[in-house]
Amino acid sequence: MSLTELTGHSNGISSATFSPDGTRIVTASWDNTARVWDAATGASLAELKGHSSGICTAAFSPDGTRIVTASTDTTSRVWDATTGASLAELKGHTGVVYSAAFSSDGTRIVTGSYDRTARVWDSVPYRERFPAIQRARRAAAKMAPIVHERLKAGDSTESLRSAMTADATLTPDERTAALAELQRTAALRRAEVKPDR
Repeated sequence: MSLTELTGHSNGISSATFSPDGTRIVTASWDNTARVWDAATGASLAELKGHSSGICTAAFSPDGTRIVTASTDTTSRVWDATTGASLAELKGHTGVVYSAAFSSDGTRIVTGSYDRTARVWDSVPYRERFPAIQRARRAAAKMAPIVHERLKAGDSTESLRSAMTADATLTPDERTAALAELQRTAALRRAEVKPDR
């Protein structure tokens, strides 16, 4: 019996994997995105956007804080599993990257490509990681209360999404965090009112 249905991708899903603690699922799709879901409710928690073509696979790091994706655009990307922020782009392959995975201790990433090579990457010291994580988490901490206060005051999800998208005073990280929080909140609300099957 199907326990939960995860809907939201606009094209076929190429992979689906649980987080190490089993509370989340990450899916990869030919719609150029990956998504993180609540495994119990099916709510969409984050959308990972950045690849220019389909994603072949996505996988969590051992501690569940990061996700690595492999794409037909010949790159692999590392993402913050909570905010959906892109932390690093791994370039070097000359063909489709079919697979990517973290080592058991999370310090390395291995990718496999149609170019007949596999590559091992050091996942810890890449320069994009620490500032990107810090910016994304600061933005999420700032924007989540603002989003919830506006919704509580009566703003609709759609009107608030339009306002946040058009607000020139927001940084890109703040806008991304606000839209991600709106998406997460809307998905949780839909899950709460979903009738029992």
